[in-house]
Amino acid sequence: IYAEAESMQPWHHAFNNCSKLLSVALADSLVNLGEYAFQGCHSLEEVVLPPKQRSIPRGCFENCRSLVSITLPEGLTHIGENGFSNCYLLEGIQLPDSLLQLGRRAFSNCASLKVVELPENLTTIGNDWDSWVFERCVSLTSVRIPDGVSVIGDGAFYGCRDLAEIKVGKGTRYIRNRAFYGNASLKDIELPEGLVEIG
Repeated sequence: IYAEAESMQPWHHAFNNCSKLLSVALADSLVNLGEYAFQGCHSLEEVVLPPKQRSIPRGCFENCRSLVSITLPEGLTHIGENGFSNCYLLEGIQLPDSLLQLGRRAFSNCASLKVVELPENLTTIGNDWDSWVFERCVSLTSVRIPDGVSVIGDGAFYGCRDLAEIKVGKGTRYIRNRAFYGNASLKDIELPEGLVEIG
């Protein structure tokens, strides 16, 4: 699908479960995507988001299990709850420097995700006590938490069985329950001096 009309605004569930949809290129004029707009588009492989997009809303690309490529614009500040959860074939994603917040379960069960570079301006990885942002990203091998993240929430990296190296930023004060539970390959973790609590 190629969306060109300036007035086009996909609201909630607009293309939900369009199971044959292969690619999406949205017009530069588009500023608003609705919640669950492309949820369950099982054949969707490629998405290019427009430059004015500032947020990925809740469930927008959830269960797009064939998604292998998505281009996120600089200026994007928020990826919402379940934004890309269960995108099983997504191997890597370039998060823009402008990103501030990752919502609850944003990349949960992205089983092929190997590389994620969290931008320096990031402040939030899920909710304080209910995160699960990278839960069961079983191919993820290393992660560096930016200095601006004060809390690594409950279950943030739960079940990341290939995660071998973790560097926690200087600003992190709290690591909540089950944050790195079941990371069987973990060999090296670097914790900051200012850490106050480990759940």
